[in-house]
Amino acid sequence: MMINVSVYKDVQHSVRLLTHQFVKEIKEAISVNFALGDSALDSSIIRRFHKLWEQEFPFINWDELLNELNNAVDPLTVIEVNTSQHGDSLSYDEKVWPNGRTVITIGGYSLSRGLTLEGLTISYLLRNTKMYDTLMQMGRWFGYRKDYEDICRVYMPQESIEWYEFITEATEELRQEFSKMKRAGLTPKEFGLRVRSHPASLLITAKNKMRSSKTELREIIDLKGRQIETTVLSKVEKEIKKNFEATERLLSKVLEEHNDENDCKSGYLFKEISHQRVSDFINNYSNHPLSQLTESEPITNYINALAEKDTNKWNLLVVNESRSKSDLKQEFAGLTINAGKRSVPPHEEEYVTTRNKKLTSTVWEEAGLSAATIKDIRDQFKSIGKEAPGYAFREKMELPLLKVYLVDCVLSKTDIKTSEKGYIGWSISFPGEMGKKEDGLYAEYAINITAQQQELPFIIEEEEEDEYE
Repeated sequence: MMINVSVYKDVQHSVRLLTHQFVKEIKEAISVNFALGDSALDSSIIRRFHKLWEQEFPFINWDELLNELNNAVDPLTVIEVNTSQHGDSLSYDEKVWPNGRTVITIGGYSLSRGLTLEGLTISYLLRNTKMYDTLMQMGRWFGYRKDYEDICRVYMPQESIEWYEFITEATEELRQEFSKMKRAGLTPKEFGLRVRSHPASLLITAKNKMRSSKTELREIIDLKGRQIETTVLSKVEKEIKKNFEATERLLSKVLEEHNDENDCKSGYLFKEISHQRVSDFINNYSNHPLSQLTESEPITNYINALAEKDTNKWNLLVVNESRSKSDLKQEFAGLTINAGKRSVPPHEEEYVTTRNKKLTSTVWEEAGLSAATIKDIRDQFKSIGKEAPGYAFREKMELPLLKVYLVDCVLSKTDIKTSEKGYIGWSISFPGEMGKKEDGLYAEYAINITAQQQELPFIIEEEEEDEYE
């Protein structure tokens, strides 16, 4: 057993004396009563053992257990491990201890910094720290040992339990960040890892160790009346395959539930599909980390918030560029999709993107609107000598529109394909008028550290010239 309650040696020494006295009382009670059978329960200490037995180990015969107690506690000693004059040596020398040791070890820093307690089963921890790394170092004691799973115990204050829960979640998120970086084929310098910070008390590590790290920024964006799209696509074959599979699953489900495909010049249009289909697709889609506005978590949170406000039906446009300059086509759930062609600048990174970070076409945003509405919008802007922008169509939408498309990215001035299969991209048009916040809904993004360092524009640009071929 380990008892780690304070870094102060005087406190450790006092705890040792109290523990030693308590163990002495237990040993005396057991030595006197272990062979008395039912009469042993006259002892208050034996009754406490009996109560624990009833609560946790009733499958063991009580009389057999009672007979073993004396042998179990007889070699038990209480030691104090630190650098003071009271300190003991925690040795497992087989010459000195041929049968091993049964100890309760009391300490502070010595127990937190690499000392090994062989066969540790019980940890009593009152010490606390406000730094992730120190807490995790202390928490190395909490692993369960094979064949001892039923008796391992950890005792600590509720606040410490909550802190360890938070750090566990933060650690798992960091593992996911590593996985995303690996999938994207990026280096830490290109990607920018992040660790979730505690909202109140905890520090990731000591401030003098933080060095060049920056506090993560969070951006709150009103998506009402706006379009978001995948602006960066991974060239990694595994990621391409994953996104093809996500598209296949989406269309298979939609075709099972909807046989009412609607006429649309931009492709296959399905009306009033479940918001869950959209959310599942985005979760299954492998978004490139540099395409920050299409990160799955903030978008699916926003989709679920819309559903709670009764916007739980969506329109889906599967773009089919029948007049595309590309010869690339793929089949998903029985639907043949022609790819749109986009020119991308040559670079050696494991991703592709266009000069203006735009892969979509404004004409797709007409999907789901009546011919009369489309004509009115186009005539309105034609009268002032302009093409109708995307936001004008979104203002007339009743349901959000998910657009899924196949894109053939070729190197500028060479027409060399960057992928023989092409890439799946997606975009969402949210209905409504930009700037009107009457629904009170926002998407909350955690901005990648690399984006801060490179000063990438984390904003939603207004409509640019449509360059989709």
